[in-house]
Amino acid sequence: MVIAPLVGITTKIWRLRMRHIQEEINANREFFKKKLAAEASKSDVAKKAKGDPDAGDFLLLDVRDRESFSLGHIKGAWCVPLKEIAELMPGIPNDRDLVTYCWNHH
Repeated sequence: MVIAPLVGITTKIWRLRMRHIQEEINANREFFKKKLAAEASKSDVAKKAKGDPDAGDFLLLDVRDRESFSLGHIKGAWCVPLKEIAELMPGIPNDRDLVTYCWNHH
């Protein structure tokens, strides 16, 4: 019969695909692990705004326009409008993590 060889081929293809799926799962896990490690949580930002010393050592950058910043911003944030960021980068410390916020998702 021809069925037995087809079952063997199907099983090999399935195992090969499962290996690729596991590799994709592992790659996704690693990506999100690194992403989460690089992002400050909203609670850290809230602590920073309240002056909590346990908030972490990061610099908060408000990337909205200057007018919006002047109307209100998180205490301790630096005004670094997105349109001016290239010009202002040399003045931003590079030895601290940076956290940005704005009206949108930049």
